[in-house]
Amino acid sequence: DYWGEGGDVTDITFRVIDDPVARRQALESGDIDGYDLVAPADTQALSDAGFNVVARDPFTILYLGLNQQQEELKDVKVRQAIAHAIDKEALIGQTLPEGTEPATQFIPKSVNGFSEDVTKYEYDPEKAKQLLAEAGYADGFTIDFNYPTGVSRPYMPTPEQVFSNLSNQLS
Repeated sequence: DYWGEGGDVTDITFRVIDDPVARRQALESGDIDGYDLVAPADTQALSDAGFNVVARDPFTILYLGLNQQQEELKDVKVRQAIAHAIDKEALIGQTLPEGTEPATQFIPKSVNGFSEDVTKYEYDPEKAKQLLAEAGYADGFTIDFNYPTGVSRPYMPTPEQVFSNLSNQLS
């Protein structure tokens, strides 16, 4: 009972395609007409291929939770070293949606409760190594990561890539 002139579209089917590579392939093969959560690495290639890639402001909250029950993570210097060892700009550029901003705290500027008055940990691998040495871990240690697999989420379109990126940085 739409009051205006009818459109050409009569049916819309929503399919869940968890894998970002499979989503892109489905679009390129013509199996689907569009999808959300375009991986950052695919944006330019899809645009170059003639696809209409529409960016939307991301609401990306990606955080690394540290379990302080693990012996090494009880030391604040180790936690600070981890914060200094992560190149947030590289992580964003390689794995998160365009427009994502680096975080200084758990919540982004757009959420009530954000504060400019927090300690900031700039990317500084040498400072990270110094802090680890001061904490007694100059030779490093092994940490287990837990992250979602086989799924894609708006705030983390490629969890495996995020893990790989963080793992390489912390190595």
